[in-house]
Amino acid sequence: MKCKRCGKEVSDETKVCECGFDFEEDEKYAALFNQKADPEVSEKDKNLLIDFPILTFLFGLASLLLMILFLFHPGFVVLYFVLVVVFIIMTMWFAKKPTKVKLEPTRNVGLWMAYLAMAVVLFKTVYLLIGLIFF
Repeated sequence: MKCKRCGKEVSDETKVCECGFDFEEDEKYAALFNQKADPEVSEKDKNLLIDFPILTFLFGLASLLLMILFLFHPGFVVLYFVLVVVFIIMTMWFAKKPTKVKLEPTRNVGLWMAYLAMAVVLFKTVYLLIGLIFF
């Protein structure tokens, strides 16, 4: 295994690294605070752990902005509806991908923006359909 402090390879039975890092204390600390580790991916996919949460955030933001256009712009309603749905789907797709633990809040904010856009677009669509049917 690798030492978290110095990065040196040590045997699995080692309790304390030469640099002074205590593996047993680290395990107790991790169990106490439920530290999550970044997902294991291949070396060529390491940058995707950063890209996916950022893309989730950006697509969530775009779906929120398109939702605002869908609400307040009188023309191109169908186009805005389709674009919002596409951006929401892309947000959900990127949110399923692995991410660095420190970037999970960024991913979650993007997801919540997409959820908000989905709820408002659904409400407005039902409102418009009821208006067409009954009035």
